[in-house]
Amino acid sequence: MRNLEFRVTAIGKTGHASIMFEGTAAEKLYYVINRLQGIRTEQLNLLKLNRTLNLGDVTSINLTMLEVIIRDFGGEIRISFKNLPALLFLSLVCSLRFYLVMLGWTSGECGSARTFRSL
Repeated sequence: MRNLEFRVTAIGKTGHASIMFEGTAAEKLYYVINRLQGIRTEQLNLLKLNRTLNLGDVTSINLTMLEVIIRDFGGEIRISFKNLPALLFLSLVCSLRFYLVMLGWTSGECGSARTFRSL
């Protein structure tokens, strides 16, 4: 089992309430989080279906923090979603394969900066 901190920052266009832009940071980050949530659900189902498994036998994925940038424009507060950082904690059973898959997701779709750190 390998414990990792995974920080990804999705980079994309910012939007406006009246315009629907494609390629926003939130859209790109959703792609990665959605994929991770799919794996988390599979691993949770393995635990539920096989009573002989313990937490250390499956990969656990937990979204810990989403950050937004709040800017003050002379009393007017705006939230910027051009860069959208997320922090996830992972306990990996099959670390190398999973690590490579995550690199593919974040480089191809997220257009992002990403870091992994062993805990």
